[in-house]
Amino acid sequence: MLCTLKHLVEILLELLIPLHQLVDEHRTQAHSHHMLPGMAHVGELAEGVGVHLGAEAQEGADKAMAPMKLYGSTLSWNVTRCVAVLEEAGAEYEIVPLDFSKGEHKAPDHLARNPFGQVPALQDGDLFLWESRAICKYVCRKNKPELLKDGDLKESAMVDVWLEVESNQYTPALNPILFQCLIRPMMFGAPPDEKVVEENLEKLKKVLEVYEARLTKCKYLAGDYISVADLSHVAGTVCLGATPHASVLDAYPHVKAWWTDLMARPSSQKVASLMKPPA
Repeated sequence: MLCTLKHLVEILLELLIPLHQLVDEHRTQAHSHHMLPGMAHVGELAEGVGVHLGAEAQEGADKAMAPMKLYGSTLSWNVTRCVAVLEEAGAEYEIVPLDFSKGEHKAPDHLARNPFGQVPALQDGDLFLWESRAICKYVCRKNKPELLKDGDLKESAMVDVWLEVESNQYTPALNPILFQCLIRPMMFGAPPDEKVVEENLEKLKKVLEVYEARLTKCKYLAGDYISVADLSHVAGTVCLGATPHASVLDAYPHVKAWWTDLMARPSSQKVASLMKPPA
């Protein structure tokens, strides 16, 4: 049953606090990757060495084998921020879509996952997490700690700095551009407010000047190693490429090279494929 215009606006407002989250009412995505070798046969291996799992132990083993569940729409760049890291870390996961038109994001089941009724939310066994960057850090710690450089005080500090830069400088300049160029036309049939677009393009350019200076000194933002700080840019910048302003990066050759390198990675290609809107 089609939702009313009022309901549609309410849904969109939920998704735009902050301005990161898009509606996908029809799309279902579920996939799993990189099962750890032998995990599917934990029970058999245990019996082979004379160990018999009781009901509780078997339930625990089943939870350990279960893929992580990421709740939300793949058109949301908060959700696909997590996908970039899940893919890069080689994690086993599946995406569980929510139907915003039915209010599934405000249903008790989802509020138990994310008390703010937003996406994404991650379930790993009996652990529930929300906030995309916190989810990304958890996935790295569990599956690929080198993406955080936790073993090195200085390197991990630089990862933290540039993850904060993405959150507090890059994305706040980018989001209004994406809203005006992608969400307004798609959801409301309205043209972009070009004044808002231009104002935020200027903000983005100032941020990119800082990125350009940084990337003249190292291959990636935190250093000469890829990290969660780089990957956290992928989903939003993929969306920028779908706007008339994708060429803004061309004026910054080191930024452009960094982005080209990121987009060549299978994790980024996966994000790009998931964020294509349904025909």
